[in-house]
Amino acid sequence: MPEMLLSILVDDWELVTKHLQITCAPSPHPVTRVLEEWAAYEEEQRKGDDASIEILKEMVSGIRCFFNVALGRVLLYRLERVQYADIYHATRNPTHEVAGKKMSDIYGPEHLLRMLSEYFWCITSSEIANNVIAKLPEYCSHSGMDKQSLLRAKEEIQRLANWLGKPENVEKYFSTPYLVPNRAYLEEADAA
Repeated sequence: MPEMLLSILVDDWELVTKHLQITCAPSPHPVTRVLEEWAAYEEEQRKGDDASIEILKEMVSGIRCFFNVALGRVLLYRLERVQYADIYHATRNPTHEVAGKKMSDIYGPEHLLRMLSEYFWCITSSEIANNVIAKLPEYCSHSGMDKQSLLRAKEEIQRLANWLGKPENVEKYFSTPYLVPNRAYLEEADAA
């Protein structure tokens, strides 16, 4: 993972866990838009390679799907769970501005970065990597992906991380200030 992104992850952790701040949601740069902009960049780089572009589109769809499932389960700090619950309920309220939206349409690049860091941690941890390799046929049968497809997915995720770590993208996507929740929010978060 690019060094710049690692620094952002540390800052993100400190802002949420030590300074008791939360990200802005809905984000001005939701994961869906970030992935669409990355895909547009990549499509330009791959002009004429229709097969590669099709794989890219499948990856973007897969990352969004995984993000939507993983967000509430593994990508939030305790302090953020109240905000998530509020947003989750708002997506089911037909009169709310986020009605019917997926979490990837609401949450931003900070949470995408957390997901990417989980991925990079898993592939660099030898114990986990050995376990994944040992269980690769089992995982492939569940995902429908063969070993070559899994390696291609790894390449695409690395490309996404490298693109996101470019200085202009860091400045664009990671410049939104965090919010300081009010006392009632903090009390509810403590009680949860």
